[in-house]
Amino acid sequence: MVELVNLFENPLNLPVEKLYLKVKRLNSKYLEVKAIDKYWVKQLYYPCYLSVPTTEENVVKWMNMAENYIKSLQFLRSLSFHKFWSYLFFEEQVAELLESFLREAPACYMPQPNKQFEEHYNKIYRLIFSIYKRIITPMESEDKFITPAYLGKMLYDNRIITNAILWDLARIFGYSNGENLAGMIKLILEIAPELVKELEVSLSCFNNIFVAVTNAAYECDNLNERQLSNITGLLYDTAVSINMFLRLSPTFVQICINEKFYNKIIHMYDAELPNLYSTLYHVLPTNDHTAFGELDKSRIEFLESCHRLCSYCLDIMLQSQTETIDQQNTWIDKYLDIIESSLSQKVFLIDFDAVYPISQDIEILSAICTNIDHTRFNNITKMLTEAKMKETNNHINEDTDIPAEAYNYEDIIVPEDVMLESKISEVKEVFPDLGEGFIERCLVSYDLDSQQVTMAILEDNLPPEIAELDRSLPRIPPETEHEFEPTPGTSAQDSVTFGFIGKKPSEYKDLADMLNDKLHVKEQKKRFTNYSLLPEEQDMYDDDYDDSNNGPVFLVMDRDTDDMQNLLPNRNRSGRRADAEPSDQEDEDEDTEETTSVQGHSKNAFCEDPAVIRARREARYQQRQPNRPRDVVGKAKGQGQEKTVIQNRDNKNTHKSSRANHNRRAGAQWKRNRGMMPS
Repeated sequence: MVELVNLFENPLNLPVEKLYLKVKRLNSKYLEVKAIDKYWVKQLYYPCYLSVPTTEENVVKWMNMAENYIKSLQFLRSLSFHKFWSYLFFEEQVAELLESFLREAPACYMPQPNKQFEEHYNKIYRLIFSIYKRIITPMESEDKFITPAYLGKMLYDNRIITNAILWDLARIFGYSNGENLAGMIKLILEIAPELVKELEVSLSCFNNIFVAVTNAAYECDNLNERQLSNITGLLYDTAVSINMFLRLSPTFVQICINEKFYNKIIHMYDAELPNLYSTLYHVLPTNDHTAFGELDKSRIEFLESCHRLCSYCLDIMLQSQTETIDQQNTWIDKYLDIIESSLSQKVFLIDFDAVYPISQDIEILSAICTNIDHTRFNNITKMLTEAKMKETNNHINEDTDIPAEAYNYEDIIVPEDVMLESKISEVKEVFPDLGEGFIERCLVSYDLDSQQVTMAILEDNLPPEIAELDRSLPRIPPETEHEFEPTPGTSAQDSVTFGFIGKKPSEYKDLADMLNDKLHVKEQKKRFTNYSLLPEEQDMYDDDYDDSNNGPVFLVMDRDTDDMQNLLPNRNRSGRRADAEPSDQEDEDEDTEETTSVQGHSKNAFCEDPAVIRARREARYQQRQPNRPRDVVGKAKGQGQEKTVIQNRDNKNTHKSSRANHNRRAGAQWKRNRGMMPS
């Protein structure tokens, strides 16, 4: 049966989903068929797209595939309006034909195919974008259109446009066709509101990716170089996708602000990226690995993503100046929430302010919004200033009530070496993989402007003489001048300290000579003698030495009394020490006195028995000690106990084994000694 008449006629301007077309066949009357129906679909072969080969073996195969793939796309694009939708809705292979390119094509930020494949790839690239643009466009002319609600339902139900497809479109066509793609995404989100809910779900997917990257950063021992490269590539792809979709879809910006997704980005930037850098340093062999470059680019994408969220709040606030004040305050609060979330994350805060100065936005808001409380503005300015002045130790005193505007940091004079180290630290926080020597060369080239250095490194726009240097170059601090200044009274030649090549000669012959050197003992003795802490021996044993003013005054007793003899057992009756040298005239008197005894002591006793002296001292000590019982009872329960009572209880509990019923053997022996019990 051959089709004779197939003309598209829509005089009533009906949408194609409600339109019927007349078709005439041989030996039959006119047949009415729906404009969008399986009747119009023919069984054809639709190849799938293959990625560009990396070896010469598969070049011919890919070229043949590309030619067939281009023919299929050209056929699909050349279909009339109602047949195009019929193929799209009733031929599943058409959707697979389009999705295969989205899966295999490289992203816009990745290396593109070389010249050998460039012609075929660019033709496929343009055809795919034009077909998706036609899919999302509900109207071609006044008589060829489809209802947006019906189109959105069919696209979503048949999975022709999904959340993943939107992300792939942004990843592949975001840079080259950004404006057209932004309009397409806006339209599809309006006609298919179910996709908006899927965008909210996609945030949880990104959060799972952040968690996976975080876990990988702490498992560096179990990962090899290839696995780490895959992780950094995944993180970079995620960062670019988020930033790209924020640029293309204001709806997604609102979702991120409402869900406070910026907290995840800030935490990932401040807490997890430094750990990932450390992991790469331990695993990867060189610092110029592509993984480091992907991490640096990821940081840039994260900073730009947060900046887009802040800019969106400011733009909406400025556009709503003619509206109510409450609407303005709502968007101002959202902007301040984003900034305040980064105040505790010092690394992100400093990097974000270096690329996108927060003070400029604060000045704009302060000038426009004159009827709001500026306390939050002042707090943000204060915290930002503290973070920036941390390296120079010029912190604001938080205990005072002085506002942040009262501190004029421009008047602070900072030494040049301290300023240079501070600038190096600022750049080092943004690029921890760079050497301090390389950063110092960059700062000198840009007159110590850390912001210009940061932007030049991010944009890879360094001067040629700096770009050729090793980026891990260490910094050698300059020698201080006072190390070579001669001391007063000496010449510069005398103050020079000479070094030794090899082993320094020792001033001692051997170990025994070094141990016998008591020079340090003599130096210490002289030092303490100057402080009068060590009395001389001649003062201690000199009879003429007057020590009456050195201590408290005691009653002077008669030298002939017994008490005086007991107090001075080591002195003879003449008052001199026994070891003092007597004169020639006193020798005879001492000989006669030595023949007599003093209170029962032997006449030849030069000094008393030390045991007797210790016993006498112990007896005097026991007489002075009061025989009072220790209080272990204390106060009534609930009134609290004194410290002495608690100590007495603890002492009794500790020593209870030495008395009472705990030492029965000693008690039994005591009774036997007194005849109380048979032995």
